[in-house]
Amino acid sequence: MKYLIGALVVANLLCFAWFSGWMAPLGGDGREPDRITRQIEPQRLRIVPPDRLPADAPPASSSSTSSGSEPAPEPAPRMAR
Repeated sequence: MKYLIGALVVANLLCFAWFSGWMAPLGGDGREPDRITRQIEPQRLRIVPPDRLPADAPPASSSSTSSGSEPAPEPAPRMAR
């Protein structure tokens, strides 16, 4: 039993080191900074508190940059909390 607990402690320490970025020189970086550089139009993202959203608010802003040649995607259904 003590070996199992010791193995779990070592595994937790390794996971902590991996996700903290301490193992980056070994090829393991738990972070994903590349995803930030691959974002498409991040300036269009708007964070709005849920209490300020109207019940029938569309998911995208009204200042769309699409050319109109393709139909707009259907809004995702809202999930109840």
